[in-house]
Amino acid sequence: MTRILSEILKAEEPHFQLQLRQLEQLSGHGNADIKLSVEVTQQTKAKVQQLGLDANDTTAEELYHMLLERVRADDARLERALRTRAATHVSAEAKLSDGMVHALSEDAAAVRGFSLKSSAARRLIKQVVPKRVQKSLNYRSIDAMIRNEQPAALIAAARSLESGAWRRTWLDAYKKLKPADFEDKAASIVYLQTERWQELARKMHADLAHTVVALPEFGAVVLLPLPAERPKGTVMATTVIALRELNMIAAASSYLRASQMQADFPSRVRAIASESVTLTTPLLRQSIPWHVVHQHFSRLQTEVNEDIFGPYVQRSDFYWQNVEARLTTLCPAMAFWQGTSFLSFLEQGKTVSLNLLDSAINSCNSFAYQFRHTADAEQALWHELTLRYMHRDSLETAIANILQPQFAKEIATN
Repeated sequence: MTRILSEILKAEEPHFQLQLRQLEQLSGHGNADIKLSVEVTQQTKAKVQQLGLDANDTTAEELYHMLLERVRADDARLERALRTRAATHVSAEAKLSDGMVHALSEDAAAVRGFSLKSSAARRLIKQVVPKRVQKSLNYRSIDAMIRNEQPAALIAAARSLESGAWRRTWLDAYKKLKPADFEDKAASIVYLQTERWQELARKMHADLAHTVVALPEFGAVVLLPLPAERPKGTVMATTVIALRELNMIAAASSYLRASQMQADFPSRVRAIASESVTLTTPLLRQSIPWHVVHQHFSRLQTEVNEDIFGPYVQRSDFYWQNVEARLTTLCPAMAFWQGTSFLSFLEQGKTVSLNLLDSAINSCNSFAYQFRHTADAEQALWHELTLRYMHRDSLETAIANILQPQFAKEIATN
């Protein structure tokens, strides 16, 4: 059964099999790989049948095209649901953007972030002026721009418009930050909709090729206006990415909260902004992203060990929302996609992802079967396998090594 995981993950053999055996011995979690393989097989078969196909007599290419049809139909359904929300809660115009911002703002309010204060962000912007952004927004002075615009919006634009040298200088400016420059506050959804932003938002969209910009150190998700002529799947892709980024903001916040007492706190902020925080543990033989660690603790129902996370992290800080489940509350027709994040259909070495974001990306880009996107399902499967092999003692020692080094040796010997 493990061959299924190996083929979906495109793993190198026999290294992959040897690694799994080592994970079992070190973690004490026997046959996690086999159990996961069975789940992938059975749940994928059930989803194929829900699409009206015979799971035993369907080719990978047939399934791929059926998934594209499903995405396009569900994208239209989700758009209608968001317009209805806008008409109910915002205005009779029933704008898609209003419905999306309203829904995502509900989710953002549930994320207890540890984010840069607006005053500190404005101070940094004044020190490292994004001149191209200032010119594009037609502001005569930096003071006027800072006074009238949200810092997160300005930095989201700067990441797209300013030079590589500017971006490096901006990240270097984080070396001056202190824990006092951060505060507990809910995450936010920033929508660039004013007339002043219209042309700049179009430039950003052309440069980024998507409509979501996340700034975890700001605790903000910035949304660009959806293009009037957009491919089918865009509404789904935008909503999914924004919801995922809210999870990432929660993970970034738990890390920064736990790092407040460390002398290298500014470097840790920079690492969060660069999305380069990883954890190395002998159990897993490789580095894993911090957000996977955060997701692991979100699944536990035990109290947080203060010796590891310090006094500033609470159980409630480990927010993690199931994206597909949330979409289903917004639009019940989306229920098909629940539980598909790490599912792939395998046929004679060919894989087709059932992951919602993979499917939406395939639709948005009109990818032919031979160029199909599968990366998100592969990553989700690897992370799920990692989560199931995590061993508390080994994991806590690894976390302590980066969060509370003074306790690491004591934990390792207990």
